Amino acid sequence: MEKKRKKPDPVNLSATHDLTSMDSSTSEHKRRSKRFKSSSFINICVICGSDCKTVKQKKIHKLLRVCEKLMAQKLLNTAIFFKDCVYTATAAMYEPEDVFAADLYYHSYCYKDYFNKYNADIEEILKSLEEEDSITAGDESFKEQFLALGLDFTTTACSLTSIRERLNEHLSVPVSNRAVKHLIIELYGDAVCFTYPSNKRISQMGFSVKSNPESLLESMRQVSPVQQVATELAQELKDYKFGLERSFCEP
Repeated sequence: MEKKRKKPDPVNLSATHDLTSMDSSTSEHKRRSKRFKSSSFINICVICGSDCKTVKQKKIHKLLRVCEKLMAQKLLNTAIFFKDCVYTATAAMYEPEDVFAADLYYHSYCYKDYFNKYNADIEEILKSLEEEDSITAGDESFKEQFLALGLDFTTTACSLTSIRERLNEHLSVPVSNRAVKHLIIELYGDAVCFTYPSNKRISQMGFSVKSNPESLLESMRQVSPVQQVATELAQELKDYKFGLERSFCEP
């Protein structure tokens, strides 16, 4: 006679799952802690780099640990924006959990001052963008100069930086790559796509969705920045006389 198999207890299964989850979480925390152990910031403020902060001739020794997820993420984002000493200290950290594992500390005064500067800079950037939008929106010469360039996105991939530089030669108010991109979208809509390089220093390029990949590749090969500079330099120096004949040719 076959024995009936005993059904697993749901309570035991749940407890086992919880223990496994806890063990996994603990091992993950240990792994992160070990990763940042060599760059520990205990007993110093990650923002000012000191254990003591002097505010209005009063010394503040109290350090607070970064233990909130929202604050940790904000710290990483702000450091990326400023590219300062905090960024250098947190360059290997990508998530709030990395910040927790590194045991980062801060002074409340440093924290407040640091993020106040960040918010002020962001407001200034937004303000300048709004001013630029208001200027370019009512400036018909901006659109006229752009159309005068005679760009053909179906056969050529155009760099926003090169378009901007050509436009700024004729505009009284300089425009940015952002303004150029907005104008292209306004004029062409979805007919023009843009590249999104991982390296932020590389300019975006616009091209038509109907473009032939082979012709685009060939045009990009021809538009070499080094070749452009060399050509322009050669043209400028073509009729220039250095006056070296007398210096080197005379006996």
